[in-house]
Amino acid sequence: MRVIAGKAKGLPLVAPRGWRTRPTSDRVKEAIFSTLQERMPGAFVLDLFAGSGALGIESLSRGAARAVFVEKDPRSLACVRANLQKTGMILQSEVFFMDALCYLRQLRETFFDLIFLDPPYTSDLGQKALDLILAKNLLQTDGCIVWEASANCVAQDPPSGLQLWKKKIYGDTRVLYFQHASKGEAYGYF
Repeated sequence: MRVIAGKAKGLPLVAPRGWRTRPTSDRVKEAIFSTLQERMPGAFVLDLFAGSGALGIESLSRGAARAVFVEKDPRSLACVRANLQKTGMILQSEVFFMDALCYLRQLRETFFDLIFLDPPYTSDLGQKALDLILAKNLLQTDGCIVWEASANCVAQDPPSGLQLWKKKIYGDTRVLYFQHASKGEAYGYF
């Protein structure tokens, strides 16, 4: 696993070993960031269920201004911190050792340009996080939520106020892209 592009291109990232984590593959990461490339410069990013922090770090490497990493597993959190040190991006980052849903519940007047959700595939945490993000109005008007889920998951309709504008399957991974429904018609839906 490595940083694919930008300031930290090519730097290897560490990830915790074991069944609890499932780092985003380089193929999936490249596809996600190809889709988001125009949204990256100057973005304020939230990496929920951060794991190794690879998605937030890739964002920073590609020009995001700031990233927040939220992870409750101590081994994963140690990897996030080590990866931020290795890439020199620690000063652009905040790292929280806590449950992702608890983090969302305590936020006030915070608006993210880009939110990554990469919860455990066998949980309902992604849907709960999506509901909280919308209820607390945490996404900028022109922001985007990227949810990485199992290819086998049955995607529910997005909460009222969000629209699914793109979805794609890569092997055992489904990537869902959401934006505010006020942005107009969904596009790229397949």
